[in-house]
Parts: sequence; structure tokens; C-alpha cells
Amino acid sequence: MDTISVNSFYYFYSAVPQVLGGILAIMGFFLIFKIQTLKEELVAKAIEINNLIKSNIDPGNTKSQLQSDYESIKQNIENRNIKNIRLYILYSVDKKMKTNLLFKLYSEEYIGTFNLYRKLMYSTMGTSIYTSVIILICLSILPFGKYFLTNHGVLQTVFIITIVSIVLCFFGFITLIYFSLSNRTYEIDLADFLEKHKFNEMPENKKVT
Repeated sequence: MDTISVNSFYYFYSAVPQVLGGILAIMGFFLIFKIQTLKEELVAKAIEINNLIKSNIDPGNTKSQLQSDYESIKQNIENRNIKNIRLYILYSVDKKMKTNLLFKLYSEEYIGTFNLYRKLMYSTMGTSIYTSVIILICLSILPFGKYFLTNHGVLQTVFIITIVSIVLCFFGFITLIYFSLSNRTYEIDLADFLEKHKFNEMPENKKVT
């Protein structure tokens, strides 16, 4: 095996972890900002929902289900516990409140935004784990350089697998960074919303974000 091939092998499998590690750090910076933005948006939507619940509480009944819902959601808003707020909206809020059209609108916005937030979180964790595995594999290959360099078939197979893995990794990076830089949010078309809930009165054709 000539010196150039040996140097190329060690350079390639040394450089890949450094490049992927650097890109992973940059991606993390953008994604943390986007995740935090979505979380603050969820808190703002939760405040809207809780204010609506508060406006429907009977002042003469301080022990009502709505009062309990209001206090519970308020506590979770203060703790920034968006997961618990979602559970309250889905399963715990007073049944009568769930028939309120505005509550349905706010709830769908919250659940849709939460699903977007959760999808981004899972995608970020998945891409990070995948990238970390590639980095570890590349670093693990280096000590066995002599074996790979003397077995051309094995080296070729490992090299192709590495290239394909890196391409998939970059595809994940680009997708996530594109999403983090976009203004994408969950949208509800009011016309579709009202049609879904069988309301005939249609507002102006606009979207609520």
C-alpha cells in the first residue's frame, strides 16, 4: 500500500468526525433557538386558553371544575410545563367548556403547535444520535487501519457505507436547519375550521397563526 493511500485513509477518517462534530454544534445552536421559540409560542397559546376558561367561570362557584382547570393550567404555565398543559386540554378540561367554539379553535392551535414542537425534538435527537454513531464508528476504524488497508474489498465496502451515511447525515442537517430558519408554524384555516364544526357563518378568508 503506497504512502498516499495510507495518508488519505487516516486523513479521511480523522476529518469526518471533526466536520460532523462542528456541523452538529452549529445545528444545535439554531435548533435550540427554534425549539425555545415554539415553546414560548405554546405558553402564549396556553395563556389564551386559560384566559378563556377564566372568563367562563361562575364567580359564585369557586369550587367548580372550570376553576380547578384554570388553577391547574395556570400552575403549569408558570412552570412552563407544556406537556401537562396538553394533557389538561385533551382530557381534563370541563366537558361543557370543550363545546365552546373559541376553546376548540385555541385547543387545535395548541395541539398542532405542540405536535410540531415534539416532531422537531424527536428529529433533532434522532439526527444527533445518528451523527454521534457515525463519529464513533469513524474513530473506531482508525486503530484498525492496517487491517483495512491490506483488505481492499473490505476497505471499499466500508468506504461506500461511510459515504452513504455521511450523505444521509447531511440531508438530516439541511432539513433541520432549513426548518429552524423558517417561520413555519401551525396554521388553522378558519373556513375549514368552521366547516368542520358545522358552522354556516363564514368569516373573512384568512388564517390564524
